[in-house]
Amino acid sequence: MSQTLCHWRRTALIMGLSAALAGSVLAADPDPCLDAADDRAMLACRQAGLAAAHQRLDEALARLKARYLDDEPARWQLLRNAQAAWRRFAVAECRFQHQESAGTATHAVALLACQTRLSERRLGDLQAVLAIP
Repeated sequence: MSQTLCHWRRTALIMGLSAALAGSVLAADPDPCLDAADDRAMLACRQAGLAAAHQRLDEALARLKARYLDDEPARWQLLRNAQAAWRRFAVAECRFQHQESAGTATHAVALLACQTRLSERRLGDLQAVLAIP
């Protein structure tokens, strides 16, 4: 197993423990990428995870669009603008959080994991809006 992959497993464990201690993880699913065979598999897993998170976000946004577009178009426009700004924020925030790993083999994996984590949080926010009648 590569040294980079071991680093990621340790990092994921530390991140998971930190999140649990902060109270932000209620019933976290185990990280499916921790079983990646090598760095390439880890990168592919993180890419797939981010794509899946974006798909879930898009589905929630589609439901909100259906709710707001006809009766509250101004509200839909505000949400659409907020989501576009949020996506830019997520990329910038992850670049900031993982600036120290820039130029390393693990940087892309760290950015993907960070963006996935933020996307899951955003999904929770949108689901809370969807839960409001």
